Amino acid sequence: MSRTHPAVVASHVCQEWREIALTTAALWSHIHLILPPYPWCLFEVWGDRAKSFTGMNQKQAEDFWKNELDHLRAVTEVWLSRSKDCLLSVDIGEVEEAHVVTEEGWPEEEMVDGLVHLDKIIDLLCDASPRWRDFSMSCTITPHTRRLLLVPAQTTPVLRRARTAFRLWSWEGWQMNFLSSTRLLTTESLHSLEIPRLIWQDILTVPVKWSNLTNLAFGGYRYVRPSSGSLPEFTESFGGHQALELLRKCPNLQRVELNVVNEQTNWSWEPVSLPFLEEIILKPTTHPYSLPVGFAPSLMLPSLHRYTMADGESAFDSVIPSAHNGLVECIHQYSSTLTDITFSYMALTPSALCDCLQQLPNILRLNLRGSRYSIKDRTQAGQASLSQELLAMLTPQLGESRLNTPVGCLCPRLQEFGCRPNQGTLNELAFVDFVVGRRMKVGTSAHSVQVAQLKRVFVDCTGPSYRDTYRFEIDVAQELDRRGVDMEDFAFDLLI
Repeated sequence: MSRTHPAVVASHVCQEWREIALTTAALWSHIHLILPPYPWCLFEVWGDRAKSFTGMNQKQAEDFWKNELDHLRAVTEVWLSRSKDCLLSVDIGEVEEAHVVTEEGWPEEEMVDGLVHLDKIIDLLCDASPRWRDFSMSCTITPHTRRLLLVPAQTTPVLRRARTAFRLWSWEGWQMNFLSSTRLLTTESLHSLEIPRLIWQDILTVPVKWSNLTNLAFGGYRYVRPSSGSLPEFTESFGGHQALELLRKCPNLQRVELNVVNEQTNWSWEPVSLPFLEEIILKPTTHPYSLPVGFAPSLMLPSLHRYTMADGESAFDSVIPSAHNGLVECIHQYSSTLTDITFSYMALTPSALCDCLQQLPNILRLNLRGSRYSIKDRTQAGQASLSQELLAMLTPQLGESRLNTPVGCLCPRLQEFGCRPNQGTLNELAFVDFVVGRRMKVGTSAHSVQVAQLKRVFVDCTGPSYRDTYRFEIDVAQELDRRGVDMEDFAFDLLI
């Protein structure tokens, strides 16, 4: 909500546009607030050094904070008024500098003047809660901001989506289990819930109508471990058995996204049936970066067609044997229904990657991800790569008539292919051959396998630094043009 917001810009073009903008309530239905940093804590923690962060002394920072809150209150009033009876999307965040953890907690007495303005903003939002359709809160939890979570469920009858990415003001006190007392998430209309991460609290104690959810995202737990520094260190923890217990509560899910720890334990879990689940995104959060063995066979997913194993920031510095690789197990488990799959090939051996692709005859979209970091000695590590041999198996082997494929190829129905290669892991000439072969219109005969024509190829070359960015040695687009590839209805995208 600012002067550059499209609704504000449109209202300043001319009188006619202004009338249209001011009377079109939907233009003002997204309430996006960015709370300013809390100056008292900055100066309490950093002392005089805080002036170098803020460019102000403590008194100036305090006045600035109060003025910013007063401005946000006024803007919120305008937006709510102009949105009339429209359903609202409420998004509350804060600038990064606002998050400073202190042992003393919330300094009520020093902040009382500014908190009057903050409370007025929260009052306005709470009064409009019957119109909340989407609610997102990504800010520090204090006794004041917490009020938004205590809105009674009966006052939010149309709330469908909620996202709660919390930061804690202190490491002790009521914040340890603050979600257990929330009333907002108990509304019957809530169908989508996203909780990026929890500290100290069991997600199953959060009062939610779990059986009503069709979309769920959970980033797992972070537990405090002893640290010699001033701030605690954390360890990730959300294993396969915990994930299954959560999923068991949500039988009507259509999409789920979870961060899961690979426990490296061959446990036998009671199966969980999710008959409507169409998409699952799993992100292993600890080394080795794969799924727990036994996890996939414990999930009965007859409708699953899209699977993603997110690779996060890991460097994948080792290979996991197929017998202990939850990814291989997962692909074997759901191969007959999958049409869209994304996974990293870095934790697989060349033979394991080939085996996985052989299990995917119905796949329409394939995205093979390397690490975001450059890795040396690839061959010695025994890791799979986008080699000439692999790409040749994905390329149609044409007969004399060039109209059929007597040998066939892996993933014959493939229409969209993506990859994120590392330096030294992509055979570029074989990659061009693959695209050329897949763009040919291949027919069928009584003894051939039909191969779909590729419609899109995208290559993610990005990395966290220049040295980690993949750089092609040949101009792929120019080479495709030289070899006469039909570019009509075809997209080749490089993400750099």
